[in-house]
Amino acid sequence: SHGAVPLHLFCASSMLLVSWYGGSLALLPSYTSSLFGPKEFAAIYGRLMTGWSAVAIASPSLLNTLRNHSTDQAIRSLALQTSPAAFEEVFKAPVDQLPALMDAKAVNIARLMEIAPPGTVNPAPFVYDSTFYSISGVIATAAISNALITKVDPKHFSTEPEATAEKM
Repeated sequence: SHGAVPLHLFCASSMLLVSWYGGSLALLPSYTSSLFGPKEFAAIYGRLMTGWSAVAIASPSLLNTLRNHSTDQAIRSLALQTSPAAFEEVFKAPVDQLPALMDAKAVNIARLMEIAPPGTVNPAPFVYDSTFYSISGVIATAAISNALITKVDPKHFSTEPEATAEKM
């Protein structure tokens, strides 16, 4: 159906991104060696993987914080649009108790939409906007940074006999 199209597009694009992520990890060693040469490959690759690991650990927390901030803003905005009497009837507390109700997870977007005035736009589909914009910015910065990397001149590469002689 027409309503399922966005879900199918989301799933397909997610599968592509996951496969690209795995492909990037598979190609990173040869890319690093080709770009910087084999001499300092281990040190450079170690730094790349350390950075990759740090981002993998920090990103979910950052993205969750951004989404929570957007959700909190949407709830506050909806609460201001609802009638104070309707709010108090549904949540058994006045609107000025909204922060406490939000902390207790008693108020959410779906419940506020039930009492919102007709024609109020549901903000739920937009709570990930800041998250997606932030990630898009990071990815764009990474792509530009990668494009600015220049290959190391092969004259700086060590050859096998030189590498063996250096070890002795």
